[in-house]
Amino acid sequence: AAHRAAEAGNVSALRLLFNLGADFSLLDKRNKTPRELVKADDKATLQFFQMLDDAKAALAARKRFFPVTVLEIYDDAAAYK
Repeated sequence: AAHRAAEAGNVSALRLLFNLGADFSLLDKRNKTPRELVKADDKATLQFFQMLDDAKAALAARKRFFPVTVLEIYDDAAAYK
């Protein structure tokens, strides 16, 4: 579904699939990811995938600087009670 939506430039469908947890790294039978099927002049769909890349980079940076979340610390503390 993500491949078809990307190829068609259907950003609404891509957002829905993202919210449902779709994996945008999966390959189709042509060995292409959804991003690779976006037409070069489709700015809205390219922006969607750029937003995904930016979010992924932000999460990676957060994990580098804060490898443990507050909830994980709380859960560890609760386990020792």
